Amino acid sequence: MLEGSTLAPVESILDAISRIRFAPQTNDLLVASWDGIIRLYDVDRDVLRFKTSSNGALLDCCFEDERAALSASSDGCIQRYDFSSESQNLVGNHDDSVTCIDHSKETGQFISAGLDKKLMFWDMHMKNGSTRCTKEVDSNVWSLSLCHFYLIAAVGNMISTYDLRNLSGTVQMKKSPMNYQITCVRSFSDKEGYAIGSVDGCVALEHLDPSKSSEMRCIFRCHPKSRSGRYNMVALNDIAFHPCSKTFVTGDNEGYAIVWDLQSKKRLCELQRYPSSVSSLSYNHSGEILAISSSYTYQEANEVAVGRLKCLKPLAFFSLTPRSLPRSIASRGEGEEGGGIKSAVRAEMGGGNGQKSKMAREKNIEKNKASKGSQLDTNKKAMSIQVTSLL
Repeated sequence: MLEGSTLAPVESILDAISRIRFAPQTNDLLVASWDGIIRLYDVDRDVLRFKTSSNGALLDCCFEDERAALSASSDGCIQRYDFSSESQNLVGNHDDSVTCIDHSKETGQFISAGLDKKLMFWDMHMKNGSTRCTKEVDSNVWSLSLCHFYLIAAVGNMISTYDLRNLSGTVQMKKSPMNYQITCVRSFSDKEGYAIGSVDGCVALEHLDPSKSSEMRCIFRCHPKSRSGRYNMVALNDIAFHPCSKTFVTGDNEGYAIVWDLQSKKRLCELQRYPSSVSSLSYNHSGEILAISSSYTYQEANEVAVGRLKCLKPLAFFSLTPRSLPRSIASRGEGEEGGGIKSAVRAEMGGGNGQKSKMAREKNIEKNKASKGSQLDTNKKAMSIQVTSLL
């Protein structure tokens, strides 16, 4: 059990948190949210360093380096932020919502993917960035991750691997080992392989080298058993690998964040359950801090908007916590058997990523109607940053 004292809040967030990422070498935390605002927090000092808004809901973000970052927006725009000059500029566009984005330090390019079924490779060595290559794919890309010079992309129910040094075609394309829709793909910290998460709460471990795939290939269920002793099908939202050890953390749609041993595939630790979905996870460069965002994820039509973000340290953590938690959410899931199964069924029948894409497009309509202020005032979804010491 994690207990401690709480410091005064310093910032409020008015919508769901879509992605959190630590900087490559510092404890600056980048936060993208559906209110269209990108935020940069200095975790060591517990202060907000940078904040600026965009027209669309932000679905993903990444660092270019310590001084700059990029965001993916539901209005199709890719924005670049310069923290030194406190400025932002439009790098380029997709024809539909941009679902994910990442930056390769090895090649200096960043990769974006969207609901227009395109993978776009941008060269940041050019002024304001330019499109180096565009790949049209057969389905929406909902997640991607980098393994040195290789890009791993979840394209529908396929896993596609690209060599960033030669984009003439895919290096490898294979069917996902999962039985259900893919929610995320994340690279091992040693870049030797990757993990795949799905809507049924399972994780598949794959080796990047096909000749060694039999050494690593494994599928196991991450969500804890219900009180009846049976497994529920609960969507896995994110996976984060520790940069210095063979461990990783999974976060799911029922508020569980669980630490696993990569080699034995055994559970090491189950963190205190969150009142809403664990939407994103991120370790800092040294592995001493784990950031966890808990909020609704737009995967289900009946989700309630509430969430928080927490950073676990050896002696302390800071968090974004809801100012008020509806009773329906505070009690949701406790002792409810089968709730996870209903969640997975809804995902397969139009929820999950399908529901998220619908909500992303609807978010653009809301923004364009210039009713953002009244909409957010009605929802009352404010969250605040806190710092708590661990015992």
